[in-house]
Amino acid sequence: MKIKYINSNFDNIINNKNINQTIFNTIKNLPSLNIVLNKNLLEETKIVSNQFKKNKDKIIIFGTGGSNLGAKALHNIILNPDISLEFYDNVDPFNFEKNFKNIDFDSTGFLVVSKSGKTPETLSQFSCLYQKAIEANKVQKFFSNTL
Repeated sequence: MKIKYINSNFDNIINNKNINQTIFNTIKNLPSLNIVLNKNLLEETKIVSNQFKKNKDKIIIFGTGGSNLGAKALHNIILNPDISLEFYDNVDPFNFEKNFKNIDFDSTGFLVVSKSGKTPETLSQFSCLYQKAIEANKVQKFFSNTL
């Protein structure tokens, strides 16, 4: 049995070595996919990560889209994580107020992820949490527990 695609011809794409090589080179050169090949960077990342999670009961990850989904995917494949992780990917004010009403800035770590550094939702999350830290007189602790 042969599948026929109406108004589409994939033969040239499948057999086009230039396109295949371009895709391969793009994937091969993405830093985010090659961190495991750089042993020094990988070791440094492990050291920073282990230091960051010390004395923390949980880590909260802020980000939208891929900035949050990648970490969620990795978390989902770890069967017994040694620290509680929470993911927030929106700016719903009701949930934010409810979830962060009594946040413990001393034992909570915060990862704020924005690939561009300009994502409005993520910046809003950070700003709201910063305001909570001001109200709790825990700004220095908040900053020392944030990556």
